[in-house]
Amino acid sequence: MHDRTLFPPFPPVQHSFLRQHGLLLTHMHHRGPTLAVAITLLMAVALLGDEPHWAYQPIARPSLPCDGTFESSTNPIDRLVSSKLNSSGIRTVDEADRVTLIRRVSLDLIGLPPTPEEVCAFVADAHPAAFERLVDRLLDSPHYGEHWARPWLDLCHYADTDGYLTDQARPVAWRYRAWLVDALNDGMPFRSVYD
Repeated sequence: MHDRTLFPPFPPVQHSFLRQHGLLLTHMHHRGPTLAVAITLLMAVALLGDEPHWAYQPIARPSLPCDGTFESSTNPIDRLVSSKLNSSGIRTVDEADRVTLIRRVSLDLIGLPPTPEEVCAFVADAHPAAFERLVDRLLDSPHYGEHWARPWLDLCHYADTDGYLTDQARPVAWRYRAWLVDALNDGMPFRSVYD
């Protein structure tokens, strides 16, 4: 039998969760340290109150705010975020200029800054869909797969050499790297990449 002093005493029963599950918790409490994690989790849930965790709520589409704070956006998520920021007293930043915008999206999607020619072409493009075309061009770039393969290659500890002692080459390792870059550039679903 384990020493009961290993466990903290239960708080007073104040919530319906504890009242409903108090007997179960007491029974688990006497089982030993292997159930300490379960007890701690149940206690945390109980102390949060009677309201179920947000992850267990049914999915419902929220109504969009109509406070007029973000009318220029075509994205409903922007309206939700802007409304929450305004209600918290936080002001949204101004929209980025076109030079900053192309730099951000290029670094995010392909990991490389845009060339001066690309910047000039984007700044001069007055078409309403200029940004969407820029994103499509970057997604079609072979650099997209090279940039986004890095986290996957890090995850599997990819290297062209062993890296220890004699640092011997892995002559066929490049095939996985090339396959992964091609898979990402071809739009293979992520689940297929790691299955």
